[in-house]
Amino acid sequence: MNSLPPKLKLWSRFLPEVFLGLLLLGLFVIIVLPAQEAGASTARDYLPNSTATSTLPLQGTPLVTTVNDSIDGTEPTFTSQRHFRSGIPGDRRCQLFGVVGPRFYDEVVFFNSSPISQKVSVGFTSMCLANTYMVAVSPQFNPNAICQGYLAGPGLSGSINWEFTVCGNSQFSIVTYGLEPGVTCEKYSYSVFGNGIVLVGPAKVGATAGSPRSTPGTSGACVPGRAGVSAYLWWLQCRRHRQRSHQRCCIHCISRLFHITNMCRL
Repeated sequence: MNSLPPKLKLWSRFLPEVFLGLLLLGLFVIIVLPAQEAGASTARDYLPNSTATSTLPLQGTPLVTTVNDSIDGTEPTFTSQRHFRSGIPGDRRCQLFGVVGPRFYDEVVFFNSSPISQKVSVGFTSMCLANTYMVAVSPQFNPNAICQGYLAGPGLSGSINWEFTVCGNSQFSIVTYGLEPGVTCEKYSYSVFGNGIVLVGPAKVGATAGSPRSTPGTSGACVPGRAGVSAYLWWLQCRRHRQRSHQRCCIHCISRLFHITNMCRL
Protein backbone atom coordinates (compact mmCIF):
# COMPACT_ATOMS: atom_id res chain seq x y z
CA MET A 1 0.00 0.00 0.00
CA ASN A 2 1.40 3.35 -1.00
CA SER A 3 2.11 5.76 1.84
CA LEU A 4 0.93 9.40 1.78
CA PRO A 5 3.19 11.99 0.21
CA PRO A 6 5.37 13.89 2.73
CA LYS A 7 3.37 17.16 2.29
CA LEU A 8 0.06 15.43 3.10
CA LYS A 9 1.61 13.76 6.10
CA LEU A 10 2.64 17.20 7.40
CA TRP A 11 -0.86 18.66 6.96
CA SER A 12 -2.53 15.65 8.56
CA ARG A 13 -0.78 16.44 11.82
CA PHE A 14 -2.65 19.79 12.07
CA LEU A 15 -6.11 18.58 11.03
CA PRO A 16 -7.53 18.45 14.62
CA GLU A 17 -6.39 22.02 15.32
CA VAL A 18 -7.83 23.22 12.01
CA PHE A 19 -11.23 21.65 12.72
CA LEU A 20 -11.26 23.11 16.26
CA GLY A 21 -10.47 26.57 14.92
CA LEU A 22 -13.26 26.37 12.36
CA LEU A 23 -15.69 25.24 15.06
CA LEU A 24 -14.83 28.18 17.33
CA LEU A 25 -15.14 30.61 14.43
CA GLY A 26 -18.59 29.24 13.63
CA LEU A 27 -19.74 29.66 17.23
CA PHE A 28 -18.48 33.26 17.21
CA VAL A 29 -20.44 34.07 14.05
CA ILE A 30 -23.61 32.37 15.29
CA ILE A 31 -23.70 33.68 18.87
CA VAL A 32 -21.65 36.85 19.37
CA LEU A 33 -22.30 38.80 16.18
CA PRO A 34 -26.14 38.61 16.35
CA ALA A 35 -25.98 39.82 19.97
CA GLN A 36 -23.95 42.86 18.95
CA GLU A 37 -26.28 43.65 16.09
CA ALA A 38 -29.24 43.52 18.45
CA GLY A 39 -27.61 46.18 20.64
CA ALA A 40 -26.83 43.88 23.55
CA SER A 41 -23.68 44.54 25.53
CA THR A 42 -21.28 41.59 25.35
CA ALA A 43 -18.58 43.30 27.42
CA ARG A 44 -18.13 42.51 31.11
CA ASP A 45 -19.67 45.05 33.44
CA TYR A 46 -17.07 47.43 34.90
CA LEU A 47 -15.54 46.35 38.22
CA PRO A 48 -16.65 48.73 41.02
CA ASN A 49 -13.18 48.83 42.59
CA SER A 50 -11.39 49.68 39.36
CA THR A 51 -9.61 53.02 39.15
CA ALA A 52 -11.04 55.72 36.92
CA THR A 53 -10.18 59.30 36.14
CA SER A 54 -12.26 61.65 38.32
CA THR A 55 -13.28 65.16 37.37
CA LEU A 56 -13.66 68.12 39.70
CA PRO A 57 -15.59 71.35 39.01
CA LEU A 58 -13.55 74.34 37.95
CA GLN A 59 -12.60 76.73 40.72
CA GLY A 60 -15.37 79.27 41.25
CA THR A 61 -18.15 77.05 39.91
CA PRO A 62 -21.12 77.68 42.27
CA LEU A 63 -22.52 74.92 44.45
CA VAL A 64 -26.15 74.32 43.50
CA THR A 65 -27.12 71.96 46.33
CA THR A 66 -26.04 68.96 48.39
CA VAL A 67 -28.46 66.04 48.46
CA ASN A 68 -28.44 63.66 51.44
CA ASP A 69 -30.66 60.62 51.17
CA SER A 70 -30.95 56.84 51.39
CA ILE A 71 -32.61 53.96 49.56
CA ASP A 72 -34.71 52.09 52.11
CA GLY A 73 -37.20 50.17 49.99
CA THR A 74 -40.03 52.72 50.15
CA GLU A 75 -39.07 54.41 46.88
CA PRO A 76 -40.70 53.92 43.47
CA THR A 77 -39.17 51.21 41.29
CA PHE A 78 -38.33 50.53 37.68
CA THR A 79 -38.41 46.94 36.43
CA SER A 80 -35.88 46.27 33.73
CA GLN A 81 -32.17 45.77 33.30
CA ARG A 82 -29.92 48.50 34.67
CA HIS A 83 -27.43 50.82 32.96
CA PHE A 84 -24.13 49.34 31.83
CA ARG A 85 -21.09 50.62 33.79
CA SER A 86 -18.46 51.36 31.18
CA GLY A 87 -15.82 52.74 33.55
CA ILE A 88 -15.88 56.10 31.71
CA PRO A 89 -17.02 59.02 33.94
CA GLY A 90 -19.63 61.05 32.06
CA ASP A 91 -20.23 58.33 29.45
CA ARG A 92 -23.08 59.47 27.17
CA ARG A 93 -23.86 56.04 25.71
CA CYS A 94 -26.82 54.24 27.26
CA GLN A 95 -26.59 50.44 27.26
CA LEU A 96 -28.65 48.00 29.29
CA PHE A 97 -27.03 45.25 31.33
CA GLY A 98 -27.80 42.72 34.06
CA VAL A 99 -30.85 40.90 35.32
CA VAL A 100 -34.41 42.17 35.02
CA GLY A 101 -36.05 43.07 38.32
CA PRO A 102 -37.49 45.91 40.44
CA ARG A 103 -34.88 48.49 41.47
CA PHE A 104 -35.62 51.29 43.97
CA TYR A 105 -34.69 54.80 42.85
CA ASP A 106 -34.59 58.44 44.02
CA GLU A 107 -34.96 61.36 41.64
CA VAL A 108 -34.05 65.02 42.14
CA VAL A 109 -35.07 67.59 39.51
CA PHE A 110 -32.96 70.57 38.38
CA PHE A 111 -33.26 73.29 35.78
CA ASN A 112 -30.68 75.08 33.63
CA SER A 113 -31.86 78.70 33.70
CA SER A 114 -29.10 79.76 31.33
CA PRO A 115 -29.99 80.17 27.63
CA ILE A 116 -26.85 78.23 26.68
CA SER A 117 -25.59 74.72 27.46
CA GLN A 118 -23.87 74.33 30.83
CA LYS A 119 -21.53 71.77 32.31
CA VAL A 120 -22.81 70.15 35.52
CA SER A 121 -20.38 68.53 37.96
CA VAL A 122 -21.45 65.91 40.50
CA GLY A 123 -19.45 64.77 43.50
CA PHE A 124 -21.00 61.51 44.76
CA THR A 125 -20.20 59.86 48.10
CA SER A 126 -21.52 56.38 48.84
CA MET A 127 -21.93 55.01 52.36
CA CYS A 128 -22.86 51.57 50.99
CA LEU A 129 -19.82 50.73 48.85
CA ALA A 130 -20.89 49.86 45.29
CA ASN A 131 -24.57 49.19 45.94
CA THR A 132 -25.83 52.19 43.95
CA TYR A 133 -25.61 53.75 40.52
CA MET A 134 -26.75 57.13 39.22
CA VAL A 135 -27.58 58.76 35.89
CA ALA A 136 -28.64 62.13 34.50
CA VAL A 137 -31.68 62.33 32.21
CA SER A 138 -33.70 65.11 30.57
CA PRO A 139 -36.35 66.29 31.04
CA GLN A 140 -37.23 63.63 33.62
CA PHE A 141 -36.73 59.94 34.37
CA ASN A 142 -39.05 57.45 32.66
CA PRO A 143 -39.10 54.20 34.68
CA ASN A 144 -40.59 52.37 31.70
CA ALA A 145 -37.75 53.38 29.35
CA ILE A 146 -34.60 54.15 31.33
CA CYS A 147 -32.57 55.16 28.26
CA GLN A 148 -35.12 57.81 27.27
CA GLY A 149 -33.63 61.29 27.60
CA TYR A 150 -30.34 59.82 28.83
CA LEU A 151 -27.59 62.45 29.27
CA ALA A 152 -24.73 60.61 30.99
CA GLY A 153 -23.66 58.38 33.85
CA PRO A 154 -20.59 58.12 36.12
CA GLY A 155 -19.45 54.88 34.52
CA LEU A 156 -18.99 53.00 37.79
CA SER A 157 -20.51 52.56 41.23
CA GLY A 158 -19.21 53.91 44.52
CA SER A 159 -17.87 57.36 45.36
CA ILE A 160 -16.88 59.32 42.24
CA ASN A 161 -16.71 62.78 40.69
CA TRP A 162 -18.19 63.09 37.21
CA GLU A 163 -19.77 65.66 34.91
CA PHE A 164 -22.16 66.08 32.01
CA THR A 165 -23.58 68.82 29.79
CA VAL A 166 -27.20 69.98 29.78
CA CYS A 167 -28.91 72.14 27.15
CA GLY A 168 -29.94 75.72 27.85
CA ASN A 169 -33.39 76.45 29.29
CA SER A 170 -34.04 72.80 30.02
CA GLN A 171 -35.01 70.60 32.93
CA PHE A 172 -33.05 67.52 33.95
CA SER A 173 -33.01 64.95 36.72
CA ILE A 174 -30.33 63.08 38.62
CA VAL A 175 -31.49 59.56 39.48
CA THR A 176 -29.84 57.34 42.10
CA TYR A 177 -30.88 53.70 42.34
CA GLY A 178 -30.01 50.35 43.89
CA LEU A 179 -27.60 48.55 41.59
CA GLU A 180 -29.43 45.22 41.69
CA PRO A 181 -33.10 44.30 42.29
CA GLY A 182 -34.12 44.86 45.91
CA VAL A 183 -30.77 46.40 46.92
CA THR A 184 -30.91 49.31 49.39
CA CYS A 185 -28.39 51.86 50.64
CA GLU A 186 -28.23 53.18 54.20
CA LYS A 187 -26.91 56.60 53.17
CA TYR A 188 -25.47 58.47 50.23
CA SER A 189 -24.85 62.12 49.36
CA TYR A 190 -23.83 64.16 46.36
CA SER A 191 -23.09 67.79 45.59
CA VAL A 192 -24.07 69.45 42.32
CA PHE A 193 -22.07 72.33 40.82
CA GLY A 194 -22.93 74.44 37.79
CA ASN A 195 -23.47 77.95 36.46
CA GLY A 196 -27.12 78.87 36.03
CA ILE A 197 -28.31 75.53 37.47
CA VAL A 198 -31.13 75.73 40.02
CA LEU A 199 -32.74 73.11 42.21
CA VAL A 200 -36.40 72.35 41.47
CA GLY A 201 -36.77 69.74 44.20
CA PRO A 202 -36.75 66.05 45.05
CA ALA A 203 -39.23 63.93 43.15
CA LYS A 204 -39.49 61.69 46.23
CA VAL A 205 -41.17 63.02 49.36
CA GLY A 206 -38.81 62.77 52.31
CA ALA A 207 -35.52 63.41 50.55
CA THR A 208 -33.55 66.34 51.89
CA ALA A 209 -31.86 68.78 49.58
CA GLY A 210 -30.23 72.04 50.60
CA SER A 211 -31.41 75.39 49.32
CA PRO A 212 -29.90 76.22 45.95
CA ARG A 213 -27.18 78.85 45.71
CA SER A 214 -27.16 81.10 42.70
CA THR A 215 -25.38 84.17 41.49
CA PRO A 216 -27.13 87.59 41.60
CA GLY A 217 -29.68 87.93 38.85
CA THR A 218 -30.50 84.24 38.58
CA SER A 219 -32.44 83.47 41.77
CA GLY A 220 -35.95 82.32 41.09
CA ALA A 221 -36.35 79.56 38.52
CA CYS A 222 -38.28 79.28 35.31
CA VAL A 223 -39.16 75.61 35.49
CA PRO A 224 -41.57 73.38 33.56
CA GLY A 225 -45.00 73.77 35.07
CA ARG A 226 -48.64 74.35 34.22
CA ALA A 227 -49.49 75.47 30.71
CA GLY A 228 -52.07 77.99 29.60
CA VAL A 229 -51.24 80.89 31.96
CA SER A 230 -51.36 84.17 30.08
CA ALA A 231 -48.38 86.48 29.72
CA TYR A 232 -50.42 89.25 31.34
CA LEU A 233 -50.99 87.28 34.53
CA TRP A 234 -47.32 86.33 34.58
CA TRP A 235 -46.36 89.99 34.29
CA LEU A 236 -48.67 90.98 37.16
CA GLN A 237 -47.10 88.26 39.27
CA CYS A 238 -43.65 89.64 38.53
CA ARG A 239 -44.67 93.22 39.33
CA ARG A 240 -45.66 92.08 42.81
CA HIS A 241 -42.07 90.97 43.34
CA ARG A 242 -39.81 93.98 42.93
CA GLN A 243 -36.60 91.95 43.12
CA ARG A 244 -34.69 92.37 39.93
CA SER A 245 -33.70 88.72 39.72
CA HIS A 246 -37.32 87.59 39.87
CA GLN A 247 -38.28 90.01 37.14
CA ARG A 248 -35.49 88.68 34.90
CA CYS A 249 -36.74 85.16 35.50
CA CYS A 250 -40.30 86.06 34.58
CA ILE A 251 -39.29 87.97 31.48
CA HIS A 252 -37.55 84.81 30.32
CA CYS A 253 -40.70 82.81 31.05
CA ILE A 254 -42.86 85.26 29.11
CA SER A 255 -40.52 85.04 26.16
CA ARG A 256 -41.23 81.33 26.08
CA LEU A 257 -44.99 81.75 26.47
CA PHE A 258 -45.88 80.59 23.00
CA HIS A 259 -44.03 77.33 23.60
CA ILE A 260 -46.46 76.79 26.53
CA THR A 261 -43.81 74.92 28.49
CA ASN A 262 -42.81 77.10 31.43
CA MET A 263 -44.16 79.15 34.32
CA CYS A 264 -42.27 81.33 36.75
CA ARG A 265 -41.83 80.01 40.28
CA LEU A 266 -40.91 82.73 42.73
